[in-house]
Amino acid sequence: MRPAFATPKAWFRDGVRLIESGNQHQRHYVDASNPSALDFETRKKALLNDPEGLVLLAYGKNFTLAHSFNQFGGTLHRPEDKVVCLLGLHDSAAPFEIDVKSVLEEVETITPSFEAIWECESIAELKALEAPEKITRVTENDHHFSSCSVLFLPPWAQEATLDFEPIHPTPEEELSLALLLHLKEAAKAFDIAHENDENPVNSRDWMNFASRYLWLLHQGNVELLQCNNWWWIDSLLP
Repeated sequence: MRPAFATPKAWFRDGVRLIESGNQHQRHYVDASNPSALDFETRKKALLNDPEGLVLLAYGKNFTLAHSFNQFGGTLHRPEDKVVCLLGLHDSAAPFEIDVKSVLEEVETITPSFEAIWECESIAELKALEAPEKITRVTENDHHFSSCSVLFLPPWAQEATLDFEPIHPTPEEELSLALLLHLKEAAKAFDIAHENDENPVNSRDWMNFASRYLWLLHQGNVELLQCNNWWWIDSLLP
């Protein structure tokens, strides 16, 4: 049995060391974040059935960390169900009800290519990137992007996110780009550490998806990735 911890952050920091096997299946985290890969019910199940999972939720131009998703209701006596989660990683983590249909709703848009984002070494360079005004059949795979408000984190990215401490002062609207650069360095370290494994794994698929999600979060289209459909919970009863 896992011991008790003072804060959710301490619990998750300990937990990622116990679920290294998740790093062997990073495509699952991409698919859970991608409505064009999996249907709504499968992605909802991924959100609800992972007590050790930590996810990013888009929130304006910023993000928040959410965990401990649960569903109440959906029974004969209480047919209307509610999905709730905790926001934050400190002892003040707050319970919120979310509109799970809105949170997992598909967003289709255009972003720069992963290669263009990966080459950026600073927030200024990321901010200067522009998505193409239109895409062709040849460039569709590079620029077309399907996502939702949730970004599922594999264990290595979960640990890196827990370690994220932006340089002060970083404007709130630039935090998603600062996290992108932080995850980029963590991804490089992860890939080097695992390149000689018997069954090598790398972070490319997940970083391809996550970097475009975080870039999009910072852009003027932020209404495309917003999770404003949550409410402070006064009662769990419908």
